[in-house]
Amino acid sequence: MFGGEFGIAHHYWHEATRTVICVPPKCGSSAIKYALIMAEHPHLGALFCNEPSRVHGFAHLALVKRKSQIFEAGRRLFMVRNPVRRTLSAFLSKFVVWPDDDVLRGICALAEIPPDDMTFRLFVQTVAAMPDVQLDPHFCSQEHFFCLPQKDYELMSVDSEGGNAFAGLLNGIHPGSSATFREFEARAVEAKLGPVEHGERPAVRGRLADLPVKRLRYLRFNGADLPDSEFLFDGCEQTILARYAFDATLNAYALAA
Repeated sequence: MFGGEFGIAHHYWHEATRTVICVPPKCGSSAIKYALIMAEHPHLGALFCNEPSRVHGFAHLALVKRKSQIFEAGRRLFMVRNPVRRTLSAFLSKFVVWPDDDVLRGICALAEIPPDDMTFRLFVQTVAAMPDVQLDPHFCSQEHFFCLPQKDYELMSVDSEGGNAFAGLLNGIHPGSSATFREFEARAVEAKLGPVEHGERPAVRGRLADLPVKRLRYLRFNGADLPDSEFLFDGCEQTILARYAFDATLNAYALAA
């Protein structure tokens, strides 16, 4: 896992506390990058107000720059997440809400299916059949991102206590980061989908796991809410938990700590 143009992949540095934070994609990585960048470069905050995704373009500013930083750190955190929530979040993010053509082409080539015809069930079956080395980082197991033995990291779940522990971490890096980044994300979604009327979007009911992404995009971009529960039918959740069994163990361990 060592390498990359700017440093150690997916390991980030907080100078004030000499803390290394390893955060796999879809485990709160955007919010952590925002907090870390703002802690050292607050003048960049205006760039993220309406496009929080731009934070990824400045992630190199927060990356660990040399391998020795990880060993010298006073604290080493590893962020984990419920693998079912993470897998569904990755699918919705990369296929439906903010389609990423490069990511889509890669996973759809493995599945041998056109990008518009991918379904959540086919996506789950594809990642379940593939080793991490063949997958985009958003779909790799969380354990894939360890570059030191597990015992050398302090695990923290983004699911902890309704997100309170995660929010505390963000605010400890840069005051107000948690609430500010949530506001940025909500504003970006509203800009894409239009304002929410009457306080909520109508929820779509039915087995969404078998709808092609072109249909899911149509529903989402026309203001519909797509409940997580409507994707987890007929073994989808069980397939995810079997594929990412160690990730589920990591998350349970972090929640129990």
